[in-house]
Amino acid sequence: MPAPPPPTTPQHVALCAPLSPLQTCVPSLEGLECSAMITLTPNILKSFELARIYRENLNRINSGDFYRDGSVLVTASDDQSLSLFDAADGTLKSTIKVQRFGVDCVRFTHNCDAILHSSKNGWDESIRYLALHDQKYIRYFRGHRDRVTSIKMSPVSDTFLSASMDGSVRMWDLRTNNCRGKLQGSTTPSIACDPEGLIFSVAY
Repeated sequence: MPAPPPPTTPQHVALCAPLSPLQTCVPSLEGLECSAMITLTPNILKSFELARIYRENLNRINSGDFYRDGSVLVTASDDQSLSLFDAADGTLKSTIKVQRFGVDCVRFTHNCDAILHSSKNGWDESIRYLALHDQKYIRYFRGHRDRVTSIKMSPVSDTFLSASMDGSVRMWDLRTNNCRGKLQGSTTPSIACDPEGLIFSVAY
């Protein structure tokens, strides 16, 4: 028998929604308060269906992040573009081309109009702080010597962590481009932050 075809590489974004209305955690108009909370069980997850699929990207989508109130989704693609989606009505809000540097590891800051992303061009391993409203870079964070694999924003402050294939974990502050701290290992690390911003973990 012929071998099955290899799995396709995802080049689209799919937003999922429940088949029937649920009392989910929905942001209020005023901000971050939730109208109700539910526990995601296997049966509830089975009730979800595809609400919309976007096929604008020409290459693999390498990362994505929701703003903390769930209202906006940003994705980064290997076609050197960033896409912003309105999560409430499922519309594509805008597409930003980043052809010189490439994009990877995209993350929202505490401002829905500003993101962090790593470069993906093979020669510049900087992390970039981008204002979405005018599509201009606010700051560059330089120091990693190999591809950045993860960016974690502190849940309570302007600091963030980055991990790289150079074996290092670096701590940064959005207000300055100087590295505030560094841990060095021999393999690519994994990083995580606790919800209160008091503890972070590093695994090698």
